[in-house]
Amino acid sequence: MKLYSRIMISVILAVVLAGCSGSVGDKVAEKALETALSEDGQKVQVDLDSKGENISIAIQGDESTMDIATGDALTPPEGFPKDIPLYTNMTLQLVQSIEESNTYILNGQSADPLAKVDAFYKEQLTKHGWKQEMNIAAMGDTRMYNVEKEKRTLNVVLAADSGITNIQLTTSSHFLE
Repeated sequence: MKLYSRIMISVILAVVLAGCSGSVGDKVAEKALETALSEDGQKVQVDLDSKGENISIAIQGDESTMDIATGDALTPPEGFPKDIPLYTNMTLQLVQSIEESNTYILNGQSADPLAKVDAFYKEQLTKHGWKQEMNIAAMGDTRMYNVEKEKRTLNVVLAADSGITNIQLTTSSHFLE
């Protein structure tokens, strides 16, 4: 958990440091992040684009490899399960993968209303063979449910905020093995 907190702080730091635009500013920011994230002995590679809008972090630990990317032109990470539907009008803002546990986290947004996005996921998950395990359907402007398939879990969280629907998909096989 300490490492995850350090990663989140580092992503924020990267955005701030990337304000020193240009390749020199990028290299300084990359080195600062790599140093901060390497304190526990992990091998860390940080890449910033020249505008500081896209950040990629790869962390290699003794037992795990984690990749995190933020930016404006993201795609699902390599290996993301094909049977998890992605909302058509979703713009990804953060993708994360942890190789050893087959864990993937995707955060995105859509301008479509919560009800439309919710209906899409309910229909498409059933169509792709996912079985609902938990449904906390009505918590104001938030929808959250868990589904399972073939020893994998998928948690879907949808939240409406100021005309935007936030979408978070978290899937893993680690906890069911």
